[in-house]
Amino acid sequence: MGFFFGLAMAVYFAIYENYSLDKLAAFISGSTVAYPAGLFSAVGLALDAFPVEGSMGSAVMDIPMPVFFLSGCVGAFIVSGAAILMFARPDSQSLGILMLLCLAGGSLGAIGGEADRVRTHGHYYDFFLLYFVWQTVMAVLLGLVVPRVAGNSTGVRVAE
Repeated sequence: MGFFFGLAMAVYFAIYENYSLDKLAAFISGSTVAYPAGLFSAVGLALDAFPVEGSMGSAVMDIPMPVFFLSGCVGAFIVSGAAILMFARPDSQSLGILMLLCLAGGSLGAIGGEADRVRTHGHYYDFFLLYFVWQTVMAVLLGLVVPRVAGNSTGVRVAE
């Protein structure tokens, strides 16, 4: 999942922002790492910090919303951090924007997780809405925010 999200974002950044291939490859790597990091943090949180209500052998799991929020924050931190490091100038303003993107990613994780809980009646046999909501909105946010942090808010291509 993370590789394809990173690849799609890299295509956008290559076409519309004209970033170099080495930076695009590093961003794809960061995005690829973000998916398992978010997934493993969700598993760890569900087992330790926010225990799942009911039996793990049951088909119905009540995964607490903080699990989705915090794992969404983890994924957003890695993806947004990679984008800011590769395509912008890391400074105090970009650090604040990184934190805002993390909160947005966490909120999207909670919204997507709750939407999947309602859609699957708590069975969580897939996380279609979680992935769809998180990836779609994070892609739009990154596409809007990263060029402005990089100083390319006029839409003019950046020469590297």
